[in-house]
Amino acid sequence: MCIFSILFQNSEKIVNLQYRGYTFIEENMEVFILKGFLQKFGKSLLMPISTLAAAGLILGLAAMLQNPSIVGESFSKLEAVQNIIGYIRKLAGFIFGSLPVFFAISVTAGMTKEEKVTAVYSSVLGFFI
Repeated sequence: MCIFSILFQNSEKIVNLQYRGYTFIEENMEVFILKGFLQKFGKSLLMPISTLAAAGLILGLAAMLQNPSIVGESFSKLEAVQNIIGYIRKLAGFIFGSLPVFFAISVTAGMTKEEKVTAVYSSVLGFFI
C-alpha cells in the first residue's frame, strides 16, 4: 500500500514527501511534478522498447538460420523449415514496420487517465490520417 504525505512548509515551495518511511525533500514543486510526468512517460515507453528488443532478437536468429554459410547447405535445403523461418522473419519485419504505431498506442495509453480506449483509437486514427 502506497501512502504519500506531502507537507508544505510556510509559504515557501519546500515539499516534504514521505513514502514508506523514507523522506524526500523537494525545494520546488514544479520539479516534483515534472519528475512524476517523466516517470509516467518513461513507463509508457516500456512496451514498444521491449517489443523492439524481442523482435530484433527474433529477426537476427531467423536471418542466421536462413544463411547457408552459417547453418550449412543441408539445413538450408529443408524447404518446410526454411518456409517457417521465412514466415517468422516476415513477422519480425512487420513488428519493425509497425513500431511507430506501437509508440503512438503505448504513449497514449500510458499518459491518459480515463477513457483509454477512446484515446488509443483516436491516436491510431490520427497516425494513419
